Amino acid sequence: MQEWILKTYPAMRHKAFRLYFYASMIGMLGLWVNITGQQWLVYTLTKSPLKLGLLGAAQFLPTLLLSLHAGVVIDRSDKRKLVMCTQAASMCIAWVLAYLVWSGHVMYWQVLVLAVISGFVVTFDLPARQALLAELVGDDKIQNAVNLISVTINLARFLGPAIGAYLINQYNIAVCFTFDGLVYVPVIFMLSMISIAPMEKVVEESKDMLKEIRAGLSYAKGNFAISFSLVVIGIVSVVLWNYSVTMPIFAADILHGAVTDFGILSASLGAGSLVGAFCASTFLQKRPSLKMIGIFAALFHISYGLTAFSTKTTPATIGFFIMGIFSILFLNTANALIQLEADSEFRGRVMSLFTLVFFGVTPVGNISVGWFLDYVPAYMGVRLLPVISAFLIVVALYVFKYRKIA
Repeated sequence: MQEWILKTYPAMRHKAFRLYFYASMIGMLGLWVNITGQQWLVYTLTKSPLKLGLLGAAQFLPTLLLSLHAGVVIDRSDKRKLVMCTQAASMCIAWVLAYLVWSGHVMYWQVLVLAVISGFVVTFDLPARQALLAELVGDDKIQNAVNLISVTINLARFLGPAIGAYLINQYNIAVCFTFDGLVYVPVIFMLSMISIAPMEKVVEESKDMLKEIRAGLSYAKGNFAISFSLVVIGIVSVVLWNYSVTMPIFAADILHGAVTDFGILSASLGAGSLVGAFCASTFLQKRPSLKMIGIFAALFHISYGLTAFSTKTTPATIGFFIMGIFSILFLNTANALIQLEADSEFRGRVMSLFTLVFFGVTPVGNISVGWFLDYVPAYMGVRLLPVISAFLIVVALYVFKYRKIA
């Protein structure tokens, strides 16, 4: 069994990666329990969907504003130690929130401030985690490493809300934050046990951060595979990866269902994402290419478009499951290609751009798609979204090819 695992998942041959994998699995589970608790806490305190939306915006805003600066810091830093610092900071935030809730004096503005601080931490944490993978396993196993970490993320996203809901139902909201604070202890311990061969410093220490940001942008722009992949991810993030906006509308206005239908669709999408991550880690061993990204992106758009025409819960559930599979295959393949194309001295800045276009543009996408669906009938708007996304990707491809020829 062990021999099969090591053969199928070559990244697991590295002790450093195994420790990181277990740390990621535990940490992500605690994070999703925390997210579930925060959402329920804010809605319990305010009964306001608007203030719940502001909580999400507060978490994403630092990433939108500071990702480029974070990339320079990551390229200058020991990535393992940086991730340990971000995990320690997240633990402190969880304990502060737990204390406020246990004390009975928690207020909405306090949760909002902590959300902004957490967003600031995530701005450094996510790209540093991605950039660290190459140092843990080497370039030849990076795709498998990306896919295995994706399994931990999607498994946590699938199980975390259920565990959080159980803790709230059986105990209280404060237990969610206490749980999250506790899980960071073994996470930080496992990260401290990771041993990585020191890499030669190729980035000169400079006080001119803007100069290094421009160098990173110029580097990404000069590499067709990196720049085009980032643009495609950005387009899909803004137009299609807005499930918090589109899924309730789909369940209520297209299926004419209730909250149970919304829950079924959410679970189906999560299950599909988890299956997609397992498939990617098991079967995708070859070096990723732009052609692979194009195939998975096309399959995701097609499955999204076909699902949008569903008017019954059963076919819609199957459609969301398939969407989840192709969504993760597309994202993981693009992630691995970007990391493989990036030189080590620029990897932190490149992965910060990845975090920006994947994570940081979420508020822009939510607002844009929400505004669009306000002005067109729900059934028509949801069906048009994959068409709009595909059209923008084709336009981007034409622009890139024209620029290359020119």
